[in-house]
Amino acid sequence: MNQDDVMARFLEESERPCRTLVRQEDSIALLARVIAESTGTLSVEQVDVLIHIGGTMYKTWAAQTKARTELTSTMKESIASNIPDIE
Repeated sequence: MNQDDVMARFLEESERPCRTLVRQEDSIALLARVIAESTGTLSVEQVDVLIHIGGTMYKTWAAQTKARTELTSTMKESIASNIPDIE
């Protein structure tokens, strides 16, 4: 399998309808487990590349999570400030 084959598989996988919700943090945890289980078979360079990929995925997930949390907080504050006082 070459890089083009793998990219084609990535595309196929991304277009496949999901029957179950796969959270991004679950994919990151799965990658971490696969790396941990493969450290005896993969070279140090290969592990480093996979760690870099996992770090990139984690950084993206963390930024998205932070943005969602901040948006939720802003929306709640906006709603609370627009509710008129009933006296």
